[in-house]
Amino acid sequence: MSFSDAMNELKVDVLNGKSIDEVVASIAADFSVHPNLLRTKFVESYRSEEALRETAKATSKETVISAHIARSIEEACWFYGVPQSAVKLAKVNGELCSIVCYDPNASTWRYRGVRHEDGSHRKWGKDCKIEMVS
Repeated sequence: MSFSDAMNELKVDVLNGKSIDEVVASIAADFSVHPNLLRTKFVESYRSEEALRETAKATSKETVISAHIARSIEEACWFYGVPQSAVKLAKVNGELCSIVCYDPNASTWRYRGVRHEDGSHRKWGKDCKIEMVS
């Protein structure tokens, strides 16, 4: 058991809603580390409990992907000259997507949009299965 393991356990406990004061003594005892050293290194690394929680929230996968999806939709609307109010939410082949534009005369790619799983731009042919979501 190392000091980094003690720091990781303290970080996990703080992210789970516990206060540093509640857990630092027990973690220090478990890992044979001085409590003041553990507390000081925590403050050096993360500044405070609130700062750690805010950073974890801002860098969560859901937050990052939702921002990427919004940016991708905006870019696709600009590229195809479509107002954002015209974007429709649909399930394409079972995946949640935003349909940016539809070209019924296109020979290959009739639908263009953004996939919500990863925020990537996609094109779909006439043989894809589309179910509009309200």
